[in-house]
This record gives sequence, C-alpha cells and structure tokens, in this order.
Amino acid sequence: MNLQEAVTEFNGIVSRLKPEILPLFLVKLKNSYCSDSNLSEMCSSNEDRMMASIQTDIRKLVPLDALAPGETLVPPGAQIEDCDAATSLHVDAFLYDEDTLDTLVDEGKISRNFCTKCGSHEVKPLTFLSHSASLQQVKFIFQHLVPRLEGKTVLDIGSRLGAVLYGAYYYSSASRIIGVEMNEFFHGLQSDVVQRYNMSDRVSVICADICTQLEAIQSADVVIMNNVFEFFASKDIQSKIWGLLYENIRKKGTIVITSPSLEESLYKLGITIDIGTWLKPSPMEEYLAAGNFILFGSEDSDDSDLANIHMYRVL
Repeated sequence: MNLQEAVTEFNGIVSRLKPEILPLFLVKLKNSYCSDSNLSEMCSSNEDRMMASIQTDIRKLVPLDALAPGETLVPPGAQIEDCDAATSLHVDAFLYDEDTLDTLVDEGKISRNFCTKCGSHEVKPLTFLSHSASLQQVKFIFQHLVPRLEGKTVLDIGSRLGAVLYGAYYYSSASRIIGVEMNEFFHGLQSDVVQRYNMSDRVSVICADICTQLEAIQSADVVIMNNVFEFFASKDIQSKIWGLLYENIRKKGTIVITSPSLEESLYKLGITIDIGTWLKPSPMEEYLAAGNFILFGSEDSDDSDLANIHMYRVL
C-alpha cells in the first residue's frame, strides 16, 4: 500500500466513525505512534500555539478581572450571595487556567480564599466568576460537540474577548464565524485580534445589541451563548431577549450550545417557554467522557468544567 492509498483508507475509516468516537480514536493513534519526543512535537497543535499567543496578547490589554473600562455588572438575584465583592473574584477563564491561577497565587497577586472572621484561621474559598468560556470548553465545543462545520455559520452571542470566535477559527472548518458584542471596548479588542491574526477571511465582529441582528440569528447553524446575559442586563431585558431568541432560532437542525443550561437560565427569570416543543436536548454523557479523557486525562476529572456546557437541536 502506497501513501495515497493509506491516506484514502484512513479517511474512509474516519468518515464512518461516530463524532463522539473520533477524538478517542485520534488520541489512541497519537499515543501509539507519536510517543517519541520528535514525533510528539510534530503532532502538537499549531492551533493551540496560536490560541496561547492570543491569550498572552489579551492579558496585556485587560485588567485581571477582564472588565471593560467603566463596565457595570448586574448581579443575578438568585446568586447574589455568590457575587459579593468580599467573597468573589472576577477572573476570566479564557485568559487564566488553573496553572496560571496557581502562578498568580504564588506571586501574591490573588488569593483563593477569604477570611470569615478577620484574624482567624476560618477561611472559605472565593467564588471565581468568569464571563468567558475556558480554552478547554472552547476545544470541547469545536472538537467534540460540533466537529464538522464545513459550509456552516457559527454565531456567538455576547462574544466579549472573542474566545469562541478564535476557537471556531482554529478548531473548526466553519465557513462564517460571527460575534455580536454590544460593548465597544470588547468589540474593538476582538476586531484588533482578528486583524492581527489574519482571521478576517472567516471571522466578523458586529458591535450591536443582539435584538437588532435577526438575520444573523435566523441564518446561523450553530448558536453559542456563554453566561451571556446574567451579569449584563436586568431581568426584564433578559426576558425580552429570550423571547426574541425563541421566536427567531427556528431553522430546523440549528444547534444551540449554552452555559449554563437553558432550563436554568429561564427558571431563574421565571420564563415559561416550553423548551420541549422548540429544542431537543442532546445527551452529553459520551461527549463528556471523551472530552474529559482527552482534555483533562480522565473521564471523571475533578478539574473539568465541561459539564457546564449544554447542547440542543432545533426541532
């Protein structure tokens, strides 16, 4: 068998695999045939290196809490005890993973705990609040949940620092990647990154209220929402937005990916949308097992944040 025949046969096998099995299959191949240090370097991901470079660049542009100048947050009432400034800390999960946080702790720049009684040893862990998806969550979405996006459009509502947009560019073959962000500072930041890293052939960032972008909502094949409204709009405005999304995400087969779950978000707002007649939840067990194994080294890793991701399909 020559090289071309081997490639053809391999592609045939890959095309017949279930999406949730494909990552495990590729990891098995890598572990079996790329264990030598030189081969491991060859098999390492250039995409990962590009994402790491973007993270480094953005860390220089925003403060540790990754909030925009003058940005005001709206603490969600149901979680107000977790959003107290004395017991919580805003740390962007895309910019700061656990290893990076450990470094910041060692350098004395942040603490993981707060004292319940000043001067005592009674301490509790701080609540870390992030308004971005982590890099591992981004990889999970595009390498596991929706790995085949040729000819498809991805819409990220509330794209903020742009983590999902960059991930869609480097980890997927999506033809169009659209971010909608109403904060001018974050819109400018994303636009600069897109230009600097030559992603404008597939990525566009719109500075607008999502309620004005009905065409983008209606035409998207994948809609992603990560903690998108909770801290940035009143309950009345959130209810209005969810009603608009319910009316306009109607194209059959459209995939909706959220964190937290739609059920949780709507319950907190007291909205009575009948999700069962609109969306079909996707079972996540096999996806999570594969994602945790590949991204965290264990199917039930305590470090994993993937269980916060939920996927639905429009009926």
